Amino acid sequence: MSKLIDFIIKTIFPPNIKCIVCGDDLDSDYKYNICDRCMKQLPFITGNVCHKCGAPINDMGKVCMNCKNAGHTFASNISVFMYSEPANRFVRDLKFNNKKYLANTLGAFIVTKVIESGKKYDVVIPVPLHESKLKERGYNQSELLCEGLKVAGYNVRTDILIKKKDTAQQVGLECEQRLKNLQGVFKVVHRKDISGKVVLLVDDVITTGTTLDECAQVLISWCKQSVLCYTMSRIGFGNMIVSQCFEYN
Repeated sequence: MSKLIDFIIKTIFPPNIKCIVCGDDLDSDYKYNICDRCMKQLPFITGNVCHKCGAPINDMGKVCMNCKNAGHTFASNISVFMYSEPANRFVRDLKFNNKKYLANTLGAFIVTKVIESGKKYDVVIPVPLHESKLKERGYNQSELLCEGLKVAGYNVRTDILIKKKDTAQQVGLECEQRLKNLQGVFKVVHRKDISGKVVLLVDDVITTGTTLDECAQVLISWCKQSVLCYTMSRIGFGNMIVSQCFEYN
């Protein structure tokens, strides 16, 4: 498995590039285009995490308090980073500042997580943008994060799940408002293509899980199987959602 991951990452990244954090030159021995010093600064999620939403939890429990109280439609979520420096800067730059090249590195981390899980997924679907937001931004950052999975041979589909209604930004909304804001906005097309399939849903950030839940709900109604999620970054711990929840959308 380790050799497979190394091969895929080297396919994504050419040799002799620069560290995206500090700008130092890198040679072909680096697995990602981040130097060892900067790699140590990344806020990887480690230790015990909620088996449902992927949030770090301090005790040895399997499910965090948020999931015990609310639950989720998706089967599970795995996040690579906490939403703190420098990972949060990468995520914001990818989404808001047109730095699309960052998707290669960030997506490679997702590829590693997916392969290491050992699970099989029939279809990979990025969380969609409404066509007006896609036209405004010029790209879907979640779709870019799936490019590495394409290289790895996964069946990535961007035409199955659509966002049929443009919504207000989630930033600044309480949990109940977030849920109401997204109710009924996603739709499945090409339904036969996910019938009986296990779906992997990919997004850049998870906060309350509302977006993933809404997507999972409409996907499950047609695939009749579990929907598992991978996200680049996670805002909040298992027993709280921090103030950053209202600073990102």
